[in-house]
Amino acid sequence: MGEIGSPCLRPDLTPKDFHHFPAIKSALLGRHFRSNEAVRHAVKNFLRSLGTDFHQDGFLKLISWYDKCISVRAIVALFITVVASCNACYHKKFTPNHTACKPRNSSCNILDNKVTKDDKELVVRLHNEKREKVAMGRETAAGGLPTASNMMEM
Repeated sequence: MGEIGSPCLRPDLTPKDFHHFPAIKSALLGRHFRSNEAVRHAVKNFLRSLGTDFHQDGFLKLISWYDKCISVRAIVALFITVVASCNACYHKKFTPNHTACKPRNSSCNILDNKVTKDDKELVVRLHNEKREKVAMGRETAAGGLPTASNMMEM
């Protein structure tokens, strides 16, 4: 017999709170036994003392538990199917032709889109040049700006 992957459908025969186990636990609570055989004997005697209705109720509950597990597995499978079949692009809600939703251009030859050390140095150098131009009052865009003040003197 093959193994079922879901923990819900692969219990250790029965769940730990299965109908019979709490009853056995309370019947044996506080008792001391000299051997495993004595425990087995006490459990058998206890189970024999119960009426057939008790056993039938327990197995009906177990069937109900398995049905619930199968239903949960079916719901999870349905959810995964729905999610997988949904359009994965979040940005389509803004426009159906959003750039982020388009597939990669197969003719694009860019292999690496990481920022290199040279790229970082270029960005820092250009930023510093622009900052120096603004600080010295040499920026003419937007009508020009005054020379920066010495923050220590302010």
